[in-house]
Amino acid sequence: MWVLLALVACRLYVVEVFPRIPQSLGGGRPLAVELLVSPDALPQTKEFEDWRTDGAASKTETKESILIPVTLYFRSEHELIVRKGEGPVISLSDHVIEGIVFPPR
Repeated sequence: MWVLLALVACRLYVVEVFPRIPQSLGGGRPLAVELLVSPDALPQTKEFEDWRTDGAASKTETKESILIPVTLYFRSEHELIVRKGEGPVISLSDHVIEGIVFPPR
């Protein structure tokens, strides 16, 4: 009986609770952010074509960068797991990212 209750509680937490907890508190809720990247750092493939053209351009001291709105699913020390619009979920290395603009609280 207790084992069944524990399994139901675990499943309820994983399916219903964890996805609603903000990442800042250790949860898994995706977060809408903007990535500041150099167009030259993005792969020159068809999947990234709209990343280079849809981003809002902004000039830095030495080069042009673009702001790309994405959904951030996970951020680790060396990579970000993101999705742009309804596109595929991808992993970006941290050396591609010049900055991350988080929404105001």
